Amino acid sequence: MTLDVIIRAVALPAFWLSIWTLACTGAGWPVVATLSKNSNGARTPLVLIVATGAAVLALVGTGLALTHLLFGPLLIGLQAISALGGLFVLRRFRRQIEILPEGLVSPLGGALMMPVGATLLLLTTPPVMYDVLHYHLAFPEQWLMAGGFVEFARESFSYYFSAHGILFTFALSTVGPWGANAISWWMAAVAIIAAATLGRAGWEGPAPLHGQRLATP
Repeated sequence: MTLDVIIRAVALPAFWLSIWTLACTGAGWPVVATLSKNSNGARTPLVLIVATGAAVLALVGTGLALTHLLFGPLLIGLQAISALGGLFVLRRFRRQIEILPEGLVSPLGGALMMPVGATLLLLTTPPVMYDVLHYHLAFPEQWLMAGGFVEFARESFSYYFSAHGILFTFALSTVGPWGANAISWWMAAVAIIAAATLGRAGWEGPAPLHGQRLATP
């Protein structure tokens, strides 16, 4: 593998995940800002904002699917508007947002996150796992083609509509199957950062984490 191929393999997923993170930031900030008005000046963790934004996008996508409006151009437009909103939020409210917990902003934290960054090399490879090709990506692709949820009588899994599946439709309509795979790895990174944030704050931490504690199993 040549250096230019490696650079493209890293740059493309990094760019896509940056856009996706901005979209989740734009979608999640209005909800988080409204619920954390009485946080006594504590900074709001970015991980809480993007996780909330992913939930908002999943909810909106579900609404589109239920009304048979789950089409690629509409999802692309929604992502673009949300990403622009995310840029505005980070520019306007930067001092109110904690980008990363302090434990990760250190040499040790950077070393621990290196394996996560290394996965960028794998994200542009085509998915090959059976479940991915027959369920996780196949169903969202059929939803996009039909404009809404589709059930298959001989596939019981098709009756279980997941938030992840809805989020995959955003990637499938934008960059393709590898983008959906990237969202799965992005969710893993969000979980790691959320755990670090909770560990640093403890159970007596700032108010913006209360909802996150309740949502953490």
